[in-house]
Amino acid sequence: MSINSHASKLSYVIINNGDTDYPLEQGETWKFIVADENTLDAYNQMVKCQQYAKQFGHCIMNVYLDGKDFNPRGWYTLEANHDNIEYDDNIKIDKVIDETSR
Repeated sequence: MSINSHASKLSYVIINNGDTDYPLEQGETWKFIVADENTLDAYNQMVKCQQYAKQFGHCIMNVYLDGKDFNPRGWYTLEANHDNIEYDDNIKIDKVIDETSR
């Protein structure tokens, strides 16, 4: 596990595949773009997001760090384990939240 020291841009998509409508409507898809101080911050952000996604029946997909596929668990365990992250760049995005443009 190597912690880069430069700021990183993390992006990911959350889709509501569950039967609840909070905070996303059923079937709704949001894309988030955030700035992280380093790879460890990006890992921690994704762990938190994955916990909430599971709680609400949502799916996280299309996780990129600085434009490259990012598997948080794979990075943390030096590729010994992996999160099951799907990638589909053609998925319809209902809302984009870009925290880097503020």
